[in-house]
Amino acid sequence: HSHTHGVVDPSIATTERGIWAIKWSFVLLAVTALLQFVVVYFSGSVALLAVNRLVPALTWNPPAAITYGTTLGAAQLNAAATPAGSYAYSPAAGTLLAAGTRTLNVTFTPSDSSVYVPTNRSVNLAVNPAALTVTASNASRLYGAANPPLGGTVAGLQGGDAITASFSTSAATNSSVASYLITATLSDPDGRLGNYAVSGTAGLL
Repeated sequence: HSHTHGVVDPSIATTERGIWAIKWSFVLLAVTALLQFVVVYFSGSVALLAVNRLVPALTWNPPAAITYGTTLGAAQLNAAATPAGSYAYSPAAGTLLAAGTRTLNVTFTPSDSSVYVPTNRSVNLAVNPAALTVTASNASRLYGAANPPLGGTVAGLQGGDAITASFSTSAATNSSVASYLITATLSDPDGRLGNYAVSGTAGLL
């Protein structure tokens, strides 16, 4: 038999089944057009265009370890991208980090947003404890006398940390004539002692 391509069967527009098929074809076309409109309306076409934009090359080598008390600066926050743009770091420059392994983050926003998309990167930074030295001062008294005021020094505090030391000895008024250790007890109301490697030297009474 023979048939002709591209000719619409007239029965499609006259039969009930043909009319049903035409109606649903228009419905499907309308739904497709509506969905496309919604995507463009809510995205402003940005989402569609972003597929074709480039991800800039952003490099950031893990910085060398620092010691607690060193604030973040250019030596640590030094990410570099190929195109021009701005860098937003978290934590920001000037931040004093606690001791331990800390994560640094950067968001790079290219100046030419029509060509490049923003991109992110993270690196780890080792923050070593700072040295804290506590030294009790020597003291003396006569047998049977009360203990004199005991004191000493705390050296190496960083960032205004409110760590203090009180000093004590086991010697009492009636203790035998001998030498007694004077030791320190640290007070750390803000929980900063974990940022230090503490060493102590006892005094003698």
